Amino acid sequence: NVWANFEAFEFEGSAQFYENRNNTSGFAGDFDISINLSSENTIGITGAVEFGSHSLTETSPEFRYWHVSLGANELGIPLYGEALILDGLKGGIANHMAYDFDSDGFIPNLKNGLFLSMNTQLELVEVCEADAGFQMQFNKNYGLAYMAFTARVSATPEKIQELTGSLVDGYN
Repeated sequence: NVWANFEAFEFEGSAQFYENRNNTSGFAGDFDISINLSSENTIGITGAVEFGSHSLTETSPEFRYWHVSLGANELGIPLYGEALILDGLKGGIANHMAYDFDSDGFIPNLKNGLFLSMNTQLELVEVCEADAGFQMQFNKNYGLAYMAFTARVSATPEKIQELTGSLVDGYN
């Protein structure tokens, strides 16, 4: 593990080499960087990488796999005045890996080919936050295995009550 804290930024990262972990050998690492733009404005950058080889059994041939992801959060980029804010971007690419929705990570998979993803984080100021994403997974024969559009919207119960209450009041 590596950690550094300076006035302008903070860095935290880790790297791990592994051998014969469930018939897998390779390298995995991740990092988080927090950049102080001003006393009130900070941007976060995250990343992860993994390269390795895996065999389905101890006697089967190995296949190579990899993935790389990079994200930026707390961007605070106004898209529509001060009301709609682009708060984050995240993307990734992988090969011979399956995306695991439960762990939000990857596992080696020989049947999969190239994987691509892109995600945005938006904030409707004082109303809600939302994520919208796109993923494509190809199989090892270059055919499309799946394509997904993802979305999540969240708001506090108080804000939902305030919004729905004001809508209902408008009809009375």
